[in-house]
Amino acid sequence: MQTLLSLVAALLAFVSVARAATVHDVAHDLRTESRVDPIGIDAAQPELAWHIKAARRGYRQSAYQVLVASSLELLNTNQGDLWDSGKVDSAQSVHVPYAGAALGSRADCFWKVRVWDSASRVSAWSAPASWRMGLLTARDWTAQWITPSRWYAQPRMRAPGLIVRLGGWADVDLGARLPIDSIRLDFSDLTKAPKRFKILGADDLEFASPTVIVDRSAADYQPQGDGPQEFAVQGVSARRIRLWVIDPAAPDGGINRTVMTAPIDPATVLTATIRQMEVFSGGRNVALMRPTRERGTQWDAGHAAAMVDGMPSVGEGDAMPADACPVETAPLLRKAFTVSQSVKRATLYVAALGMADVTVNGRRVTDEVLGPPFTDYTKRVVYVTHDVSGLLKRGANVMPWAPISATVCTRLSSALNSS
Repeated sequence: MQTLLSLVAALLAFVSVARAATVHDVAHDLRTESRVDPIGIDAAQPELAWHIKAARRGYRQSAYQVLVASSLELLNTNQGDLWDSGKVDSAQSVHVPYAGAALGSRADCFWKVRVWDSASRVSAWSAPASWRMGLLTARDWTAQWITPSRWYAQPRMRAPGLIVRLGGWADVDLGARLPIDSIRLDFSDLTKAPKRFKILGADDLEFASPTVIVDRSAADYQPQGDGPQEFAVQGVSARRIRLWVIDPAAPDGGINRTVMTAPIDPATVLTATIRQMEVFSGGRNVALMRPTRERGTQWDAGHAAAMVDGMPSVGEGDAMPADACPVETAPLLRKAFTVSQSVKRATLYVAALGMADVTVNGRRVTDEVLGPPFTDYTKRVVYVTHDVSGLLKRGANVMPWAPISATVCTRLSSALNSS
């Protein structure tokens, strides 16, 4: 009898301990968009996730409740003014979409979660986590691109431009149908300029029914002066512009083969060289760095991309102009500014067509390298977000950064304490 009573007492003690252990069941490692306390989130409905630290084996989540508040003070009083999911019967603990009030740019969000186990016992609330929204609309970007007014390339690094055999062509995709004001061609070496050519406009890739914008196919073209040749355009809108070098000996002025199978031998094959083609719409060169296609170009050089790269022509001198930036050296840009009040929070947003290494007062803003990430810059440019609150100081500050083959756009958003 005494043994039985001891066994019952031991079982009761075990149950008591097991039940007490449930108070230690808690969600932890809270993440937003797979990151811990991230900033610069631009998803309208960020996805939330958490792990569960259970006091026993075999734990299974049966429900959860998420609170999201606009301040840590509200969250600490269990007020989810942005979102209170209520009790949700679900075992899901990853990819849980935020379903609260619409979030604006730079909004701060503080959140926590509690979970229920398979016996409907609720855990304590998790420790708070947070995320901060990024710049969600184009009007949030008040910064401007930082780029040299012009580039300079050493003679050994200068591409000659588009080199195309007679009958070949190269076209550029402007990205959208635009009204064309004028087209400018820079031949650099007039002796290598095309004798006969057409400039066509179209919206489709095939140029099935193109609009003839410039026609110099009836007779050899005589350049007007030594500089770039400009052709005024009226009443033409197009998405794609094609420069077609006419071969007078061919019945249709074109070439027979689509793909070149060997390098062009200039001694036996007639070619033309076009250093730049600029297409102006609304006073802006809309062909700059846009995607190109080509037919009849050289095997290993002189491709169409060199026709819209904005680089100096081969005829420029060997002395770099004072307002130019060398293409072979990463420039070091520097901005000095004064902060008149104490800094409560400062956020740096950096976009670059390439990579940018940014420092504030001599300290790097991140230990990451090779950022921002590469994309097809004709379609999308991404930005990275850094909290630089601890790097700024009251008084004089300096922010140098080195764009590595890049054009940079930065925006520094700061909140200041009055003092």
